[in-house]
Amino acid sequence: MMIRVNMAVSLDGRIAPADRRKMRLGGSADLRRMEQLRAWADVIIVGAGTIRAEDPPFALTDEAQCRQRLAEGRDEHPMVVVLTAGMSLDQARVFNGPGRSAIATTDQAPDPGPGLPEGVQIWRLGQGGVDPVQLVERLTSEGFDKILIEGGGGVASLFFEKELVDEIWLTLTPWLIGGDGAPSLADAGRLFDPPPLFHLASNEVVQNEVFLIYRKGVRGESIG
Repeated sequence: MMIRVNMAVSLDGRIAPADRRKMRLGGSADLRRMEQLRAWADVIIVGAGTIRAEDPPFALTDEAQCRQRLAEGRDEHPMVVVLTAGMSLDQARVFNGPGRSAIATTDQAPDPGPGLPEGVQIWRLGQGGVDPVQLVERLTSEGFDKILIEGGGGVASLFFEKELVDEIWLTLTPWLIGGDGAPSLADAGRLFDPPPLFHLASNEVVQNEVFLIYRKGVRGESIG
């Protein structure tokens, strides 16, 4: 099992403006990297807030990558799992794409609306909020062992808090966003105590962007 978080951040550590409107931070190299990570992944996890703000496509666009996945005995496109408590997502593009999709929600969440396409699975995993441990267990039972988390920061924080994230793939972009309340990579609304530690595994500069990979360390250890 390998769980990766992939996000682009501004110079002041933000992943979006405070109003959560769509803002593309990364350039063409970042887009290529995202495509490579999606081709690697068995499943992509994304929050309902990201879907409502951006409604992004998740299907792979490189035919060679699709053929390679099929040759490996995998689905042509990664499955997408959307985390939500409100279920107000039935018109999202993700549920009408070529790949499989599922909604991970709480035990007490309402039933989905009539607009949700047939075939979208509903997983009820936790009281008050989606339990990331239960979600990982469910994905494992489905045969998935390469998991990619694309956002937002609140979703990533669920997995950081439970020490489930193995790697952070971070793109540092040349923008300054500013503003109180702008979301970050770990938009938990609370402090991690003790904070999770990650070790720098690689870095690459491409034009005005820095591509970083951090790997999980031992929580509470010294960085000295």
